[in-house]
Amino acid sequence: MRTMALMVLASATLLGGCAGIDTAPAAARTASPPAVATTTPSARPAASPGARPTPAAGDPASLVGRSVPASRQRLLPGWTPAGMAPVTTLENGGYIVVYADDLHTKEVYFTDEFGVNPPPQTSPHAVSAMRQFRGARATYVIYDGSAPTSQRYLTWDEPGQWPTGEYGMPTNQFYLEAHGLTESEFFRVADSLQLVA
Repeated sequence: MRTMALMVLASATLLGGCAGIDTAPAAARTASPPAVATTTPSARPAASPGARPTPAAGDPASLVGRSVPASRQRLLPGWTPAGMAPVTTLENGGYIVVYADDLHTKEVYFTDEFGVNPPPQTSPHAVSAMRQFRGARATYVIYDGSAPTSQRYLTWDEPGQWPTGEYGMPTNQFYLEAHGLTESEFFRVADSLQLVA
């Protein structure tokens, strides 16, 4: 009985697989008209609660000043290398600003977001150090110390008491990352940080 059921199943599978094969001569086949795509107007789907905000071009100081509460520490670089344009993303009362040249050979990433998770260091020439910066101990990492314009970052907690963020901790952490900049250019950007009015 079991063998019979398997044979019936195998026959059905074989015949079903052959059903899509066209055995008519090529001359007898007629081309079907091409399918025409139609568009049905529909309502724009609502943004999901987890959707990320759209980055905005323009003056970061103006965008951050208008959108980030004054109770939060608001810092931005006052200097970046020539030819770099900013794009600002505002979210949950915080901000991210990315400055990049046209080809993205130079890029600066700055944020006040808590708990930034930098990419892992994979080079045997990676350098990591603690240093004083803006009155605080900061972590400074160079991904490849043998390359003058290697990716690097600096992260620190700005001194003072700040409001509690979405994770229940004071949100006074800042993160500055760059690639394509020399150490001198990187620290010129870092040292130019100023309060947004």
